Amino acid sequence: MTHDQQPQSTSTFDYVVIGTGAAGSIVAARLSEDPGITVCALESGPPDRHPYIHIPADLFRNSHPNVLRAHASFAIGTPASSN
Repeated sequence: MTHDQQPQSTSTFDYVVIGTGAAGSIVAARLSEDPGITVCALESGPPDRHPYIHIPADLFRNSHPNVLRAHASFAIGTPASSN
């Protein structure tokens, strides 16, 4: 929602979603798909300032090959079966 699309009164909402973790953000997104409904999403907690939170996981994995090596296990070959 852009600044000019925000409701005139921010003191009244149709829905208030408290906790915008994985499930809360999905609920808030689904509710806000209806343009006639106002949704307030509240989140609390410390800011996520650690740089690894903002780096895509694949970039981290490719730059640090000894970390998250489970992705390499799919490339292990097996001997041919005699059957």
